[in-house]
Amino acid sequence: GSVQIGVTAQADGTKANATQLNAAFVKVTTSAGAGDSVLLPLGYAGLEVIIANAGASSIQVFGKETDTINDVATATGVTQNNAITALYKCVNVTAAGVGEWYRILSA
Repeated sequence: GSVQIGVTAQADGTKANATQLNAAFVKVTTSAGAGDSVLLPLGYAGLEVIIANAGASSIQVFGKETDTINDVATATGVTQNNAITALYKCVNVTAAGVGEWYRILSA
């Protein structure tokens, strides 16, 4: 289990500039504005990433390249509120190469 602590979500909130995540467990400690963004690694079936958002604001989580999260368009991403931890799991890669990620949120 690789760990990435002290991650700063990118302030402009776009996928293009999102902070790349590179570990199995990620703790975002800086999210100054709602929608600051992070980018999951390229998905393969069975890959899991846990993101703990310990920042002050919600973050926007994007799939890499054409990967989707909860069937949401890759350019949109999903919101993860602050003080929430989420498990992201890539369950499938389609014939077109799209990683299909799903997440489970903490209470």
